[in-house]
Amino acid sequence: MKLSFAGNFLNVAAPLGSTAGDVFKAYFVSLHTDRKTEAMTTIVLDRVLGLGTRVLVVALMASMSPADGRLGQFRIYTLVMLAIGIAAVFAYLSPVLRRKLVPRGWLERLPM
Repeated sequence: MKLSFAGNFLNVAAPLGSTAGDVFKAYFVSLHTDRKTEAMTTIVLDRVLGLGTRVLVVALMASMSPADGRLGQFRIYTLVMLAIGIAAVFAYLSPVLRRKLVPRGWLERLPM
């Protein structure tokens, strides 16, 4: 909980930009675990999930607002972004598309 609050504070208050808290959390978590890759992946997925949630909320608000209002002008953009995000998630989770798009020759060369 403390790490989350510290990261949020750095995202808002630090002059380094909105990713300063994420970099701090990733560095701090990687110091205290042997699973550094999983720790970094968790921080990145948290960021992606937060962005997706914000786009979803804006898309819902824009779709419910009047068309001539300020937010109604962004309706088409947010709905397109939402549709692209949903299509990307389904494409990533689809085993059929993974078999077709992922090059097997490269994967066989990796040390697993």
